[in-house]
Amino acid sequence: MIIVASELVASSSDDLRKWYPPTFIGSVVLGFITNLPDIFIIIAAALTSSGVLALGALLGGNALAFTLGYFFVIIANAHFNKSDLYLPKDLRVQLAFLVVAAALVLALSLFGAFYFWSGFVMLALFAAYIFSGINGEKLRQGKLEQRLNQFSSSDRKVIRSLIKPNKKQVAGVTLKLATAVFIFTYTASPFVSSIVKLSATLGFPSVYMAALLIPLAAEAPELVSSFVLSKKSSEAASIAVSNMVGSKIQSNTLILGLAVVMNSLLGRNFLIGKHFYFVALLIAVNLYGFKATYDLVLTKRDALFSLLLYPVVIIFMMFV
Repeated sequence: MIIVASELVASSSDDLRKWYPPTFIGSVVLGFITNLPDIFIIIAAALTSSGVLALGALLGGNALAFTLGYFFVIIANAHFNKSDLYLPKDLRVQLAFLVVAAALVLALSLFGAFYFWSGFVMLALFAAYIFSGINGEKLRQGKLEQRLNQFSSSDRKVIRSLIKPNKKQVAGVTLKLATAVFIFTYTASPFVSSIVKLSATLGFPSVYMAALLIPLAAEAPELVSSFVLSKKSSEAASIAVSNMVGSKIQSNTLILGLAVVMNSLLGRNFLIGKHFYFVALLIAVNLYGFKATYDLVLTKRDALFSLLLYPVVIIFMMFV
């Protein structure tokens, strides 16, 4: 089912890239859609157990995206498109938000807990991120309209048909994305309670189980759709990278913010305590994603390093 949904996402992205830049598709559209399982699962983790369980799931999701996620995208692009992965310059705007979001999580964690007000600070940063993406696209569309004014009315009509989707095309893409959203939501059933039970049975801390197992369910749609996208073309692969960066920005702002607010409304403080090193690892993984991506070229060397980094993160998380 996830493969079917991923194919729908890849097909929709292929349609959208005819009219919109890769970073807008990846950051605003796909970033939210492929993040839906994370939203349901991580918030369920925050409500079912302690906030630390949600924090562990967030760390696992970030680690999975910037290690195995990057590995699969880079290798798929290298194998099917026969080139290194070159990324658009405006991806650096996303990377700036990635660093700001990580810095915000670090700063708020220094209070020893994420309080009610800190959840709204995270949500405000998410709103700024989405506004930046939408506003950037509006400015791009405005510049296109100015250029179109140089042509005759008949020529403008023809050009608009090529650079803007018509109602039928919008309906087709919307239907495919809506179907993918339904499948992602349906298949990502909240199994947080089963993880807690399994942890109790094995005598294994649930926070570690959350960091290992929850991301496998939550990130599966994103990883599969990113791999499928990367097979199509290098431009589609750049959408996959933008999607992963965007989804982690949303994880560290929207999802964490919602989990904190909902936890607080239930009368619980989102305590960090001895698990502060989870936050430190989260920051480290995000900084790696920033460093690997900032030069706008991802090579097989980056793929190998990303692959080797995942077990390192897991070992640090489990034994340090």
